[in-house]
Amino acid sequence: MTLHDENTARRRLAWIGAAVALVLAAVAYRPGTAPGGPLALAPTPLGYRAVPGEDAATAPRRLADAARRAPDRSGSGRYGYRTTVEWYRVESRISGRVRAEGHRLRREAWAAPDGSGREIVAEEGGPRTDERRDPAPVAPEDLRDPEGCLTALREAHERGPVPPSRRASLLRALAGLPGPRHQGRVTDRAGRRGLAVGVDLGPVQVILIFDERDGDLLGTEEVLSGPAALRTSW
Repeated sequence: MTLHDENTARRRLAWIGAAVALVLAAVAYRPGTAPGGPLALAPTPLGYRAVPGEDAATAPRRLADAARRAPDRSGSGRYGYRTTVEWYRVESRISGRVRAEGHRLRREAWAAPDGSGREIVAEEGGPRTDERRDPAPVAPEDLRDPEGCLTALREAHERGPVPPSRRASLLRALAGLPGPRHQGRVTDRAGRRGLAVGVDLGPVQVILIFDERDGDLLGTEEVLSGPAALRTSW
């Protein structure tokens, strides 16, 4: 199996695994901006406000233009640093009874320009992992596939600060995907204002929330649609 095949297999496994959760929210912070106290697992869907005259294609293009014009704040050090906090809820059915559990993860990543580096993932009240990460090459054909494009966007921002030119390139790829949804303006789980774009991956709707000023990815939401979601409420 080639490196590209291995990356594709891991990516598909990650998205399939997300389908067992009703909602997953990931919120990324620039250094020094994370709130000090614990953040509750949010039980309600976010509220979106439409932007007049804007659709699913023009919104990512506008964000790409904002990213292209933004100053490069990635710094000159050997590694970039980023903190991400994730919440997710997993349901299981045993002997006809449904059990739901909420989980909270904190992810810290140090990444070199090629994507290599170190990542520490700690689950609240659970295990902690500390791993080295290999470079993360993205094949051009991946960006033309919704699953591949979303994975490239999320992994790039999880690994560290993304230079403006790279953010603009990823946002232009998002604009070219078939069937994205313009969600509108929204306040994310950490209280920050952003612009949301949604993409459907089978039963999972992935919502990406961007900073309108520079196209930076603030957070993501994954919502399982269909009858399974209707049977459960937060």
